[in-house]
Amino acid sequence: MKKLLYILALIIASANVMAQQPLNQRGNTGEQWYESIVAESRPWLIAWKALDKPEINPNVRSNFVIIEKIAKYSKIYTGIDYSHTVRTLGNQLTEKELGDIISQINETEEPIKSIDHFRALMGDYEHISGVSPGRYISNSCEKTDVEWTLTSTQWDTTWNFDLPASGHITFTGEIKQVILPKGTKIYRVIGDGQNPAGKYWTYQPPQTKADLIGATAVKPSWNNHKWCVEYTVDDIELPVWEGPIAAQSILDGLDTQEYHLSGGGIQLYITEDARNHIMGGKEAMWKLAKPITLE
Repeated sequence: MKKLLYILALIIASANVMAQQPLNQRGNTGEQWYESIVAESRPWLIAWKALDKPEINPNVRSNFVIIEKIAKYSKIYTGIDYSHTVRTLGNQLTEKELGDIISQINETEEPIKSIDHFRALMGDYEHISGVSPGRYISNSCEKTDVEWTLTSTQWDTTWNFDLPASGHITFTGEIKQVILPKGTKIYRVIGDGQNPAGKYWTYQPPQTKADLIGATAVKPSWNNHKWCVEYTVDDIELPVWEGPIAAQSILDGLDTQEYHLSGGGIQLYITEDARNHIMGGKEAMWKLAKPITLE
């Protein structure tokens, strides 16, 4: 079987090299051309080896699109441990769980965002900064709306600052209603193409990927952390919901049993009316976004 996979990898690699630059157009020696084929075949061998386990779902092992995607990203992201792919592609997963993972690998809705997103999909949890050992256990608040009760003469009475159920469940423990005065700085880290005027903010920017993924429980599939928005409260006081962040699983749609994102940092939830009427909305926030590099 391994010899067959090696031959298939060489055939595919040869076709790719020929398509890019046929031998008679290269001006290189046959030896250099052969080296190009070997280099091109390596990602395919990595992909097949990653799936060549009896515990891997047979529909996955025979899915050429998945093999092609793993080969593609193994060239983009190096240093991945492929020995734990059973965690995310094994027979123990339910049909829905497996479908969710396959959808992410196949980039059905959006591309793989970062090396940590790819690591998570390959089950390489140990090398994701900020993950905590142990099974994910939800510690979220109830899924209920919470009414805002504080007032300010600076706000229009039609503005809605209530905390919706979808925001409430991202907190754990005590949540406070807080009015931020002029001069207060808050931060939001986003990826390419994401909303700079989103709901979730913090009092301090993350210094490392472990801060972002661990303390604020940002799943690798949510964010490739390319930009940091720093907003300073201006003349109008800013209403926010403040509280500790609930834990999360590492991947959407999958109970990552051995590791999780512990959360526990402090987050600020800001409603749409506050973001649009007080902060200035998406256009204003993009002007405040600066590139960030987290290690």
